Amino acid sequence: MMGRALLMALVVLMPGAAWAQDADETLGAAAYGENVPGEVPSGAWWTAMGDPTLETLIREGFAGNPSLSLARERIKQSRAQSGQSLAPVLPSLSFDLTGKRTNVDPEGQRDTFGGVSGVGGLNTNTDPTTTDSGSAFFNARLEADIFGKSTFNYLSSRRAAEAASNDTDAAASDLALAIAGAYYDLIAARMRGGRGKTNRGQRTASRIGAASFRACRRLGIRRAPAAPAVGRDRHAAAAGADRPGRRGKTARGSPGANPGETPAVASGVLPPPPSSPGIGEPDQLLDNRPDLRAARMRVESAKQAKRSAVGGFLPTLTLTGRAGEQVPDFDQDYSERLWEVGAVLSIPIFQGGRNLAGYRLAKAQENAARFESASLALEAVREVESAAVRDREQNAQLDANRRQFEAAETALEQSKQRYVNGLADYQAVLTALNARQQAELAMIEAHRALLVSRSQLYGALGGAWTRDLHTVGEGD
Repeated sequence: MMGRALLMALVVLMPGAAWAQDADETLGAAAYGENVPGEVPSGAWWTAMGDPTLETLIREGFAGNPSLSLARERIKQSRAQSGQSLAPVLPSLSFDLTGKRTNVDPEGQRDTFGGVSGVGGLNTNTDPTTTDSGSAFFNARLEADIFGKSTFNYLSSRRAAEAASNDTDAAASDLALAIAGAYYDLIAARMRGGRGKTNRGQRTASRIGAASFRACRRLGIRRAPAAPAVGRDRHAAAAGADRPGRRGKTARGSPGANPGETPAVASGVLPPPPSSPGIGEPDQLLDNRPDLRAARMRVESAKQAKRSAVGGFLPTLTLTGRAGEQVPDFDQDYSERLWEVGAVLSIPIFQGGRNLAGYRLAKAQENAARFESASLALEAVREVESAAVRDREQNAQLDANRRQFEAAETALEQSKQRYVNGLADYQAVLTALNARQQAELAMIEAHRALLVSRSQLYGALGGAWTRDLHTVGEGD
């Protein structure tokens, strides 16, 4: 049985091709189906939007979102647990002071022949004897981790802490997308409301957009916008020029402010969309996306935990030592100084199946982590390809809406000219005006959809900006 345990340990602990293969994981896809040339941006996508108010809102959201704050505390918990798991690998040292009082009752003492101690079987001294003694020792202990059980357990907890950190970065990325989506929903709703002040539906849309934005800021609701986007074209900019922004009132939108007030909006128009990013290669997602980094760290953590579980079958060696002084009786001027060292070799023989069950559990957890990581990787590739297609389609849709708006605007000018020349009645002008307004509203919606889809593409790609994202705004 002992030989089988040692053989299992050697198989698991011996470095080989299997472990090297884990370190070189790839997604298996040579290229995306949707080809968008260029490198993946390294900077945060919201800085490319060119909207200082959006950057401020996202930073404030990172600082004040309760879900993100909770995730940060979980990172601290994971790191503290990692520190605890390191303790068995390190030596322990303590200083112990002991004191003892011993009371001996002579009437209860008996000699070696079964009689009462003393002459003739009688105790000549009937007074109790009290002895005070004490000692002071330094005690040292070291568990010799000869098979790496404690070391692997520590490495497992370290990887789990790194996974928690990357999970928080992923949550922060999702929060940024939710804030941006609500922010642009609000601007688009205001723009639509401004195009038809007598239209109750448009005013209702504006109120819904404002309520959505306040909810996202106050409660940290992570909703994926139906069509995230950010952008400004020359027609929307001209049409919204008469709606000044509310710059200078940014405190109303900060966390902790009156939640019933609408956050400040920098301008009354959607900002221009940034250029479409390159999507790189699928294998880059393993380092660029925090959720994939977290999944990979969970695989590594489970692998180290399985190695640690193998150590349960193997002997353990513990070294002990102590040095100090003891006084047998404080009434006597006498003390003893001593030191001692020792070793304890413990060989597991039967543990009620605990070690075997622990190994099976660790192995199942490792396999589950690998399947989860593979599933997330495939989903990440699908998200990037879908986002790239959606971005291309929304860009084409916005171009089509712009052309439609220009045609409607030309038709309106012609109707006005025909009315002035007496060639048409005013009903034709109203019909052309209504067509122009509908085209403008469609263009605003397409603009908003493009901006959100582009921000989603940036978020799906990830990048260097996702590393330590949870620390942004942490000290604000």
